[in-house]
Amino acid sequence: MPGVIKVARLVIVSIVIGVTLPLASASASTNSSLEQTRRDLRAARARLNVAVQTDAQILGVLNTINHKLSVQESLLAAAQNNLSMIGIQISSIQRQLGSLEQQRLKRVGVIAKRARALYIMGPMDGMNALASSKSIADFYGRAGTLEFVADYDTRVLQDLQVIKNQTNQAKSVLRAEMTQAAQVRDQIAQRVEVVNEAAQVQQDAHNALAGRIAGYRSEVASLQQDQAMIERIIAQRSSHGSIGGPAGRLGFGWPTVSHRINSPYGPRWGGFHTGIDIWCPEGNPDFASKDGTVIAAEWGGGYGNMTIIDHGGGYSTLYAHQSRMYVHQGQVVHRGQQVGACGATGNATGAHLHFEIRINGHAVNPAPYLP
Repeated sequence: MPGVIKVARLVIVSIVIGVTLPLASASASTNSSLEQTRRDLRAARARLNVAVQTDAQILGVLNTINHKLSVQESLLAAAQNNLSMIGIQISSIQRQLGSLEQQRLKRVGVIAKRARALYIMGPMDGMNALASSKSIADFYGRAGTLEFVADYDTRVLQDLQVIKNQTNQAKSVLRAEMTQAAQVRDQIAQRVEVVNEAAQVQQDAHNALAGRIAGYRSEVASLQQDQAMIERIIAQRSSHGSIGGPAGRLGFGWPTVSHRINSPYGPRWGGFHTGIDIWCPEGNPDFASKDGTVIAAEWGGGYGNMTIIDHGGGYSTLYAHQSRMYVHQGQVVHRGQQVGACGATGNATGAHLHFEIRINGHAVNPAPYLP
């Protein structure tokens, strides 16, 4: 009798363990999925923060470079202004040289006329001058005047030549300064070009990173909206109840004829893929993976046309990117029944079926559930 009681207790314990373990396992799976989602969210936020911090560093470098560029551009403007001023001075000296040359030519013309007049008078005219003079003093006075005029003309020409030489020397000095100023300007212009190129590199890096940041934010926001929408749909429309042990894990079938998985469940492209992508040609049928009730057959944002089926016990399946949907909300479907057609609606680059299994709204790896 004690042996029978002992055996009975063992049977009861075995039954309890057999019932409890699946429940605990399913609950652990749900908690694990939730924790994984939280880890993914933290990782996504960390990546976004790193990108934002990197962009801030790039902007800091860009601001420094732009400041240097502003300084160099100011120096370049000053050098160009200095070069222009030297050019103005050279133009002024050139005008002075032209005026001096005109004065010299005028004086040379006067001297030439006087020389021609004296030549015409001839050497005998000296006697005529003597004869026409009232006195010897008058004669020497006239001769002295002629000598004074000749000396004056000579001095004027000499002075003009000195001024012209000095002006030419000043012009040469200014031309040398102009050459040096042009070299300084060209050097500054080269520095401006180098700084401009550095600024462009940083600007391109900022633009590229800004685009990626915008893409990250858009993707995160889209995924958050999609996830929230699906969880809300499941929470509002699914039959509530505890997960029914091993029966919940059984009975799932492949949702397509093809069994080729293009992208598995798990981390992908810096994010987390919440289902599996099964290759299938455009228009090929999508099947209900298990008996259940359709709780959504509608547009799902990044998921495109999607169908969600509630299977009871907290389980649901999702079929995304469908080209067509053949069921409606509230419709009871059976395993293997066509619910849609493969497509590439929503965020998809080619025809395939994105398939998810969710427990209490949280995505789990579908692979262990499929035969």
